[in-house]
Amino acid sequence: MLLTGILMTSCKKFDDGGKIKKAEKNIKNTWKLEAYDVGGTAVTSDLLIQSFTEVYNEDGSYIRTYSDSAGAAFSDTGTWALTSDNLMVNLNGVGGMMITDSITVDTISSVTILQLEKDEFKYSFSDNGLIHTISLELD
Repeated sequence: MLLTGILMTSCKKFDDGGKIKKAEKNIKNTWKLEAYDVGGTAVTSDLLIQSFTEVYNEDGSYIRTYSDSAGAAFSDTGTWALTSDNLMVNLNGVGGMMITDSITVDTISSVTILQLEKDEFKYSFSDNGLIHTISLELD
C-alpha cells in the first residue's frame, strides 16, 4: 500500500498537463505570452500589452516585462514561491496593468497552475469577478 501511495503522489499531474512534482524545476525559466483569455473568451488579439514575458529565477526573484500599445516599456520585479503542494504560485511585487480597452488587472498575489511542462506554462487567477487564463511558452 505504501508503494501505491508513493506512485500515486509522484504521478499526479496538473489539470492541463505536466507533473506536479516537477513544478519547481519547470517554472524556473523565461516565458513569453502565447494566449490570454478572460471569462473563457480569447482576448489575445485585443491586448494593449505587447512583448509580455515573465521570468522566474532560481533565487526566487520574478520579473515581468511588457510594452503598452504606444511602445512604452514596463517592468515589475518581485518574488515568487510555489505553495507547499506545488499547485499555486504566490507573487509579491506584481502591479496591475490595463490589458484591453475595457479590462484592467489589479495587483496579482497568487495564480493557480493549470499546466506546467518544460516548454509550456498555463495559469489562472481571479480579478474583479473574472477568471483570467494566461498561456505562456518557453522564450
